[in-house]
Amino acid sequence: MRRLLIYLFSLTGMFSYYRKRQKSPIVLFWHDIADDANAAIEGESFPTDLFRKQLAYLEKHYEIISMDEYYKRYINHSFTNHEVVITFDDGYKNNLLVAAPILKEKNIPFAIFVSANNIEEQKRFYVSIPRLIIIGAKLNVVDIPMMSFHRVLKSDAERIQCANDIEYTIKFFSHEDAIKVSEYLISIVGKPKYEELCAIYSNGNLLTWQDVITLANDYDCTIGSHCMDHCICHEKQDQNLVESQIVESKELIEERTGLKCDYFAYPNGNYTEFSNSIVEKNYKMGFSTERNSVYAKSRACVGRIAASSSFLLFKYNITMGAKQFR
Repeated sequence: MRRLLIYLFSLTGMFSYYRKRQKSPIVLFWHDIADDANAAIEGESFPTDLFRKQLAYLEKHYEIISMDEYYKRYINHSFTNHEVVITFDDGYKNNLLVAAPILKEKNIPFAIFVSANNIEEQKRFYVSIPRLIIIGAKLNVVDIPMMSFHRVLKSDAERIQCANDIEYTIKFFSHEDAIKVSEYLISIVGKPKYEELCAIYSNGNLLTWQDVITLANDYDCTIGSHCMDHCICHEKQDQNLVESQIVESKELIEERTGLKCDYFAYPNGNYTEFSNSIVEKNYKMGFSTERNSVYAKSRACVGRIAASSSFLLFKYNITMGAKQFR
């Protein structure tokens, strides 16, 4: 019903009407771009044809600017409110192999927020492990004592639901407990099988430090931080851990690449007053996933909009999301 209403809304010409009345610049984020993704396991991947279509829409209707230009206009209060910044979260290999060449072809600047220790150790994000193991290995039973979780799985649909339930739940665990759950799931299938699954579902492969340097040197790409280990900075996390995740990621990125790391994006968008205070001390700007005005809150948690895999919703979210910013 919602999509039907949005479709009818699009037929009225209201997208154009509201675009002209937008009240805030937009920062968009994707994760990875790939044509061979498994939707259940690699569901954050966007096919290249859709990505190109989205970029063409943005080029036609908005001014696409770099992260540094965004910060400059932020400081000077000089936004036109028709700016868009292109960003990617996590630091996937196909950001370099697929997305970057498309963006370079169009002379579009972009930013990538990388989880520094995941790149350092080439380890997958703990939130992606439930999907990889449960769906990829086609588990029939999932038993996780530390979560008091037991479920018998008789179909792919049940595996998908199970993986999604676990992924959602561990996002609100302490970082240490979430890591334990992911490691336990890997132990169920064993390291050889886990490595086989990583090879099969390779869109989860990460950039190397040399890749990061190449992106900065050969493309109009700004490198930012996404914590050390993709730590979700909610209020249940230990403050010492949160501080180390935010500060040490910047230090590691700068040490390994020789680049300045001035921008930060919160994994999953979660933040606290304490985490914001750390970001403000160490970065020019930080970004959440809230749809708030660029000046509504601290410069440590400026809002971003997730790119939708539906082109219609993509247009709607940008137009109406920016309209609703105050």
